[in-house]
Amino acid sequence: MRTDNCPVNSDYLRNIYFAGYNEGYNESINIGCRQVLRMALSTKQIETSPEIDARITHCADPEQLTQWLVDAITGKPLEEVFAD
Repeated sequence: MRTDNCPVNSDYLRNIYFAGYNEGYNESINIGCRQVLRMALSTKQIETSPEIDARITHCADPEQLTQWLVDAITGKPLEEVFAD
């Protein structure tokens, strides 16, 4: 766990601070993955259904988002990319 640049001295508060920091960092990664996936689909002129768009929006797993991206840019049919 990082201990530099923490504005608090208490171990308890430091843990809470860095838990929030890590949560924000992870969400930033997910937002970036979603944006890249949507950009790739748009560039390939692939339209997504509202259901697929919702799956992308609510996915919190960067590995899943990355797999969808790889599958989409390598030419898999959309039905296969987002198959359950």
